[in-house]
Amino acid sequence: IKGFHDIADYPGATTVPGLVLYRFDANLVFFNADYFRERVRSIIAAAETPVEWFVVDASTINVVDITAVHKFDDLREELAARGIMLGAARVKQNLMRFFDPQWARERLEQQAAYRFTTLKSAVRAFNNRAAKAAPPVTMPYKISPDGRYDE
Repeated sequence: IKGFHDIADYPGATTVPGLVLYRFDANLVFFNADYFRERVRSIIAAAETPVEWFVVDASTINVVDITAVHKFDDLREELAARGIMLGAARVKQNLMRFFDPQWARERLEQQAAYRFTTLKSAVRAFNNRAAKAAPPVTMPYKISPDGRYDE
């Protein structure tokens, strides 16, 4: 079956080791933000292979509040300390209406690397992560203080 499906409904579906795509079928607000965090933690703990990336399919989220945003950020930091990237895919642009425009713009810029327009782009980025993690190429020259190249 083409596309992305719940493995509970399609146990024979192919999974990508190290990657979890999780759809949270509710708005993310103060009264369920802790539940969301616990679901993420339990899914990671139950994973058959170590989780490297956890991407939330936010397509069903229509409302978020500041409490949920802060808890999401706290969870992102917690998971990053464990070597797990927490990202989001299919985030509705209209969610920005809930926030101060300047604050929202700053958050968008800070979190751009963790946001994907589609689930397919999240999977593609996960599969290409090794190429991005390669050490930078050392150049045989350096730039002098006056902007010239030195050998």
